[in-house]
Order: sequence, then C-alpha cells, then structure tokens
Amino acid sequence: MTSSHQAVLQKNMRKNLMHTLENLSDQKCQVKYKQAVPFVHVPRELLAQWDEYSRLLKERCDWFIKGLTQHELAALAEFDIKVVAFTQADRLPDVPEIFEVREWVKLMDDASQLRAVLRPNRTECEQDDPAN
Repeated sequence: MTSSHQAVLQKNMRKNLMHTLENLSDQKCQVKYKQAVPFVHVPRELLAQWDEYSRLLKERCDWFIKGLTQHELAALAEFDIKVVAFTQADRLPDVPEIFEVREWVKLMDDASQLRAVLRPNRTECEQDDPAN
C-alpha cells in the first residue's frame, strides 16, 4: 500500500470511528438513527460497528495503529475493555428503552470521553460532510 493510500484509509477510518462513537455517545443521535433505519436494532448495530475497530486494535493492524497516537491507542484499548465488560449484550433492548439501562448510559458516557480524546472539537450529530 502506498503512503498516499494509507493516508486516505487512515482519514476515512478516523471519520468512520468518530461517527460510530458519536452515535454511541449521544441519545439524540441514537433516536435519529432509529428514525432513519427503523428495522435496525440500534444498540446491537453500534456494538457491531465498534467490534471492527476492536478487531483492528487487537490485531495491531499496521495502517490502523499508525493512524493513531499512543495516547489515542491507550484510550481506544481502555474503551474496548469497557465494551467487552458490558454485560447486557444478550438481552439488549432497542431505542428508546435502552436509555433506561444504566450500563448502556455508562457506556455512552465512556464513548463520549473517548470522542474527546480523539477529536475534542466535534459537534453533536454532525452530518457526514466531506469537510469533516
């Protein structure tokens, strides 16, 4: 892979990661997601999206690791431990009932903290804008 291809891949990865974390961390975003795609179980979908980043992290995928600082990698690993420890995955209610599950609300807060580490200036529920 050329360095320019790797740079594009890393930029897209960060954008998609931030989008996943944005949805994970924000109740309004999850409600909006459910309204846009009513047949999707939003919490399971968001956990499945996170699983891809978890896999890249655990496998120490070269292009993925090189696109992040040591501080960011440590924050990702810490968040991944919290996702793995999440005990509600097998009986997870969908939006809006999920917001009554204390563990989910805590995971949302943890995702918000990770977003702050990765990109502190991102605003709530930003649209997919090529400038982001």
